[in-house]
Amino acid sequence: MLAIQSRSLIDNGIMSEDTYRKLTVRKQINVIRRGCYGTPALIDYKTMPERFRKKIEMEFGDITKKTITNVLQQLIIQDSAAMEFYSSYEVEPDRYLPASEDNNVVKEYYTNAIVLNAIHSLISDRVTMRRALGGTTTGIWNDIAKRVMDLDRKEYPHTLPSNDRRLH
Repeated sequence: MLAIQSRSLIDNGIMSEDTYRKLTVRKQINVIRRGCYGTPALIDYKTMPERFRKKIEMEFGDITKKTITNVLQQLIIQDSAAMEFYSSYEVEPDRYLPASEDNNVVKEYYTNAIVLNAIHSLISDRVTMRRALGGTTTGIWNDIAKRVMDLDRKEYPHTLPSNDRRLH
């Protein structure tokens, strides 16, 4: 559920305080949390009238896309052992993997390795959780493949497949 602080709507001129009060009294917006002593009131974004959602998008951009966090990205951690391995890997005696600006194979392999490590930890956490709850793990690879493709390619230039079966 996506929530917006009522005070930020009023302060940014998206709606007046009088309009906010009238919308809450008429139950045209859903107040998730009432405001009191330092905690702002929270409004459900989906229940807001369309005219205010358009003003919010003009002011802040598309907030639904901004709020979606990639679980996989949160699990990616830097691995110095993998970087050391790929930077010192010998294809043949005295011939290493290319690490130039144009053809940075070391960075590509390293990024693939840290993303695969994040996938491994995500799978082990989800499988354990779902089995403990008595559920199944069907469709987990489809979800993981979507999250891999949603990673920022500038930050994580990986070459992992987008197909869930190939990724598995």
